[in-house]
Amino acid sequence: MDNIEKYYRDKLKISDKEREELFQDFLKNEKEINELFSKKTGLNKNDYAFLFLAIALQATRQYFLTGNLGEIFKADERLNHNDKNIEEKVKKEQKTYKEKHLKTDDNQKGWGTKKSQKGYRTWLEIVMTKKVPYDVTKGSTDLDIKMLGGYHRVKTLGHDPILGWIFGTLNIITDTVTLTNFQTYFVNMEKGLMFDATKLPVSLVELFQMGYESISEEWQRLPAAVFAHGLHLKSDEFTKLGLPIPIIGTFSEELALKIYKQNYDYLTLIKDIKIVGKQAAFSALINYIIATVHRFFYNPSKDEDEKLYEVKTRKILLYSNIIASTSNVIYTSFTGINNLDLGGLLVTLYRIVSDVSYITKIKKEFIEAELNKKYQNQLDNLDKEINQILENLHFKDLK
Repeated sequence: MDNIEKYYRDKLKISDKEREELFQDFLKNEKEINELFSKKTGLNKNDYAFLFLAIALQATRQYFLTGNLGEIFKADERLNHNDKNIEEKVKKEQKTYKEKHLKTDDNQKGWGTKKSQKGYRTWLEIVMTKKVPYDVTKGSTDLDIKMLGGYHRVKTLGHDPILGWIFGTLNIITDTVTLTNFQTYFVNMEKGLMFDATKLPVSLVELFQMGYESISEEWQRLPAAVFAHGLHLKSDEFTKLGLPIPIIGTFSEELALKIYKQNYDYLTLIKDIKIVGKQAAFSALINYIIATVHRFFYNPSKDEDEKLYEVKTRKILLYSNIIASTSNVIYTSFTGINNLDLGGLLVTLYRIVSDVSYITKIKKEFIEAELNKKYQNQLDNLDKEINQILENLHFKDLK
C-alpha cells in the first residue's frame, strides 16, 4: 500500500514547467476544437444558396412593405368636429341605445330611470346628452388652467384612447374632467359646459368614490357612460384633430402636444403599428420557410450531429436578417424614415439574441465533449498504470 501512495505522490507532483506545458496543451486542444467546430458548422455551397435566397426574399419584402411608416394624415381628408354627418350618426346611435334599453309598454324588460338624490345624471340623461364633460374649455382661466384651445384633447385623460375608458367613463358619470396631471375638476353641464369654479378639485380617490356612489344609486349609469364615452371617441377620431397618442401626455404634456400638432394622432399610430406588425410577420414567415426547407436537406451520414446542422440553419437566418436590415437602415438614411423596415429590424434583433445564444450554447457543449474525449484517453492510460502496479503487488484488478 505504501508503494501505491508513493506512486500517487510522485504522479501528483507537478513542476511549474509541467504546469505551463499542461496549460499550453489545453489551449492548443481548445484552439483545435474551436477550429473543428467552425469547420463543422461553416456554410457550404448549398447553405450559401439558402443564404442568398433568404436575403433576396427579405429585400423583396422590404420593397413592398415599406414607404409609408410615420406618414401623417392630411387635414383635408378628415371631417370637422361639428360635421353634420357626425352629429347625425351620434343621434342615431343614441336613439338606438335608448329604444333598446328604456322600459316602455313594448319593452317591459327595459330599464327604468331613477332620479339621483345627490345631483348625478340618470343613465338616460347620460346617453342622450350631446356633450361630454371632458370637452370643457370655458371657465378654465378662472382656475388658472391652460386648456390649449382646440388642442384640449391632449390636456384631458377622457380623450386618451386607452386611459379614457377609465377616466372618461368616470368623468361622464360624475360630471367632472380629469387632466393629464390627474387633477379632477367639476364641470357645470347646465351652463353650456364650463368649469365649475364654485367647487374645489378632487383627488383620484374621491373621483372613484363619487363614481361608485352614483353607480350604487343606478347601476345602469356605468354601461350608459361606457356607451357615451365610446360614441364620443368614435366621433372624434376621424376629425381633423383626431385623438392624441395614448398615455404620453401623462409623462410629458409638451411632447404629446408637439406630436399632436404635427398631425400624428391615434389613428396614425394604429396605422403604423399595423405596418410594423405586417413587416415583422412576413419577415418571421420568410425565416420559418427558409429554416424548414433547409432542414429537409439534412443528411445524417454526411452532416453528422443534427445540433451542428441546426447551427448552420441559424447562421443562415442570422446573416440574412442582419444583411437585409443593415441595407435597409443605410437606404433609409438617404431616403427618409418612412422607408424604415422597423418590423424586420425588430425580428433581426430577436434573431441576434436567440441565435447567438443558441450557437454559443451548442459550441460550449461541443468543446466540452471534445475535451472530455481527449482527456479521457489520458485517464484511461493512468488507470492502466495503476492496475499494472496493483497486479505487480498481487492485488486484484479494481473495477
